[in-house]
Amino acid sequence: MYENLIGNAIKYAPDSKIDITHENDGQYLIAIIRDYGIGIEDEDLPFIFDKFYRGKNANEKPGAGLGLYIVKYIMEQMNGRAEIRNIENGLEAKIYMKKK
Repeated sequence: MYENLIGNAIKYAPDSKIDITHENDGQYLIAIIRDYGIGIEDEDLPFIFDKFYRGKNANEKPGAGLGLYIVKYIMEQMNGRAEIRNIENGLEAKIYMKKK
């Protein structure tokens, strides 16, 4: 999961700094991957976890549109979740891993 999210940050925001942090809210361990690129177009966000979906910013970059789908699927199988959102000056991906 980390590899996909970090790889996407490198692929789509190649000249950007990437921050990787963690939080603990008592119920979940939350991994946060943030880049300082251009983000994802708002019209693409509702579909970004769909199988085979590639956003308009994918251009000619390689990929099959499965990575984020797999991240979300794995997190759901572990009773967690995945979120991606545009933030000021970049994009933030969070994966919530349920604590036992």
